[in-house]
Amino acid sequence: MPLNYDALTATTRRYFIKPLQDQVFNELPLLQYLTRGAQPAPGGTKLVQPLIYAANTNRGSYRGYEPLGLAPTDETTAAEWDWKQLYVSVTISGLEEAQNRGDLAVLNLLRTKMEIAKQSLKDMFAEQVLGDGTGNGGKDLDGLAAGVDDGTNYPVYGGINRVEEPWWRAQFYDAGGGPLRLSQLSRMITAVSDGADSPDLIVMEPDLWDSLLMALEHKHFYGLREGREVNVSWDKIRFRSVDVIWDRKLSGSGTIYILNSRYVKLRPHVEYRNFKDTGWKKPINQDAAVMQILWYGNLTISNCRRLAKIVNVSEIVPDPAPASGT
Repeated sequence: MPLNYDALTATTRRYFIKPLQDQVFNELPLLQYLTRGAQPAPGGTKLVQPLIYAANTNRGSYRGYEPLGLAPTDETTAAEWDWKQLYVSVTISGLEEAQNRGDLAVLNLLRTKMEIAKQSLKDMFAEQVLGDGTGNGGKDLDGLAAGVDDGTNYPVYGGINRVEEPWWRAQFYDAGGGPLRLSQLSRMITAVSDGADSPDLIVMEPDLWDSLLMALEHKHFYGLREGREVNVSWDKIRFRSVDVIWDRKLSGSGTIYILNSRYVKLRPHVEYRNFKDTGWKKPINQDAAVMQILWYGNLTISNCRRLAKIVNVSEIVPDPAPASGT
């Protein structure tokens, strides 16, 4: 008996699509971080992010019946991004269907297919959130490479020109292919901090993470701990109360990102926050059943000034010890 595609769709949604969001976004620390507290976008022709870029100037001290300031002020604007559409296709060939008869065999086949789809989605998101949005003819996510920039490489971001609007520039430091001292890393954290409004994640390539661990080996202001927010764990270094993780997608780049989760989010369309599937269907020109798993959204930033990027770093090293007698 051929597969009942309506029943197969219901089984797929119940056992595999429903938990897919947690499996894709919570198994890699950077993806979990970028989706933490992200508000789904309601729709529209663009993904719009309101921005606060100036203070209200109608303020100050006064006495008695003095008139209070009521002049119109311009403190807000908005950044806009195109909607990006991501997908993965899951297929069952006619031969696979014939080879897997019975409910248990079909479920095992489906489990294998969905595991491959999950890994493909994880890998795609992990790569694109670190990209610049130019991949695949500009259809990839507008990732951190474009968002965390001072305007040198990406002068326009979210529709706002960084050359004309300095408040939309991220902090930037070029190590010139040499080592980065701990003191310089600390200065970059300070540059994007303002009291409690401070970074909560630093991500770098694995080799730099290892060199940071060695540089801090005999210090007292770091500790290793496992990630406790999901049921997997990963290595973290604590440096100035900021979690430092490594990401293999940055390997060989010499790049470090200093991030603040208040301002950088991977935002889905409200109808695609847990993905959306097309249901199983049979193409008219193929001996196969096909389902596409879809996601709409983009990565958005609401305050570039509170983020930083360090590039061309060969390793992280401790500062030299003070000279004897000083």
